[in-house]
Parts: sequence; C-alpha cells; structure tokens
Amino acid sequence: MMKNVVGVDMGCTKMLMVAEVDGQLVERKVPTGLDCSLEYLAGEIDRFIAGIPYEPEGLGIALPGLVEGDRRLQFSDIHALCGVTDLTILPKGAFAVV
Repeated sequence: MMKNVVGVDMGCTKMLMVAEVDGQLVERKVPTGLDCSLEYLAGEIDRFIAGIPYEPEGLGIALPGLVEGDRRLQFSDIHALCGVTDLTILPKGAFAVV
C-alpha cells in the first residue's frame, strides 16, 4: 500500500489538492474556471507537490467530464480538457480517475 500520495479533485470552479504529512491532512484550493489552461492546472499541482516534504509515490486525479474508451476525455466543462488523451503534462506517476 502506498503511503505518500497526493489526491487532486479538479472541478470547474476550483481544484482541491490533498496530502497527508505527519498524520495531518495538508490541502490547498486554487481557482480553476471553464477557460483555465492545462499548463495552469499542471503548474498548480507541481507547486503543491513542491511544498510537501516528500516525493509522492502516486497521484490520483479526478477530472470532470465524459470518458470515451479507457483514455480519452471526450467532453469536459473545462475546455482545455476536451479531447485530452495524453496527460504527460501531469507529474510523473499521476493517474487520472474520471
């Protein structure tokens, strides 16, 4: 079981990032919006991870939208996510839950 993980809940108005540090939850909320960019989202995740005292073993991300097949986000209210199949802008080890 992984211990050092980060959770991200990406929504249309805010993104919540959570990690456990020394038995306490550390969280950060940032605004999103329908027109925010992939670079902004990834940058905020990177900043959060840089602020915790460990390198995460895993990163789970919940994204708003409809999934086509097992990889493509067909539609999302966050316009930059529509059609995304390649989440390589996300930190290494990230996996998305849509």
